[in-house]
Amino acid sequence: MKIVLLAVGPLFLALGLFWFGQAAGLLSGPRNAALIDVAAGAAALGISLGWFASR
Repeated sequence: MKIVLLAVGPLFLALGLFWFGQAAGLLSGPRNAALIDVAAGAAALGISLGWFASR
């Protein structure tokens, strides 16, 4: 379980940062203010999973 969380956590973090970059207009893609909230949630989930797995 720990290995899975350590693998999935950074993926969620990277996905959240990618979506945030798209929503903020830093990367190519749709500029959508609602996507920023989803991106922040995905990044927070990734940080939480990584933290939980490393305990």
